[in-house]
Amino acid sequence: MTMEIAWEYDTRVWQQQLRNEDGRWRLIRRIKDSRADDTLRRELSARQLEEASKTGSVRFPAPERTTEGAVYALTGPELLGSLLWPDPRVSADEITEVMTTLGGALAELQRDVAAAASVAGIDSPHLIRLADHLAAHPTTHAGLVVVQQQATVVERLRAWLAELPREGVLCHGGFTLGSVFVAPDLSRPEVPVGDELMASIPELDLGWMLGELTEFEYLAQGRGVDPSAYPTAATAFIDGWSSATGRRPDRRWLDRVIALRYFLHLCDFAETTRSTDTGSRNAAFLAWLVERADAPAGA
Repeated sequence: MTMEIAWEYDTRVWQQQLRNEDGRWRLIRRIKDSRADDTLRRELSARQLEEASKTGSVRFPAPERTTEGAVYALTGPELLGSLLWPDPRVSADEITEVMTTLGGALAELQRDVAAAASVAGIDSPHLIRLADHLAAHPTTHAGLVVVQQQATVVERLRAWLAELPREGVLCHGGFTLGSVFVAPDLSRPEVPVGDELMASIPELDLGWMLGELTEFEYLAQGRGVDPSAYPTAATAFIDGWSSATGRRPDRRWLDRVIALRYFLHLCDFAETTRSTDTGSRNAAFLAWLVERADAPAGA
């Protein structure tokens, strides 16, 4: 067997490796902050999703468990995130098409009532990590991010995390551009599922994706480059979901999740890089996200 490693990295969140084995792509993941009992509960849901998606526009592959971790068989090696950041390498029409497709596919995933029941009451590893960061000691890098924020900002984040439902629809649990694999022509995206599955409100997954796009837009503006690809992608994603469900998401919860995800990203980055100024450099933007989520409806 011939094997070629395309990329691998180890962060506060994951150990991940993408490799080609005799022409077949394999993603190997070992997520941190997961609980063994929760992993077992997610297995059935992941298999159900994989089977149901075989004829859909987006494939949701489930993992095989090995000594290396969770191993996913993929057909496309390209991360959608790398096609959109730091500079878009696809057209606005292509962005709109793939994001609309992903929004519709997410709506289908969230309709799986049986799979949602299997994971009701458990947190994704990301929410577990978020709670840990919010309670972190000030001597840690995540704790330093916390103390570099306004006290009212941290209070709101803690309250929203506590209020977030742990039952409802099935949620991917970490739906971002970095979780979407595509072929060079963007055909039939693949979104690995398993280690992050949980039940909550639809806005958890929707806001997680919008949070990444909001962050990219903010960073693009800071670099002085055209940020229009990111609101275009966000609009298409929500439109795809709304077209499939017949309703619009709750804007208040979308904005809350966007703020929660951004805070989590700051803490993860600080922990991974041992940065001591991540929180202070980004405090104003986080405060603005929290203020937006707290604004009266229609304001």
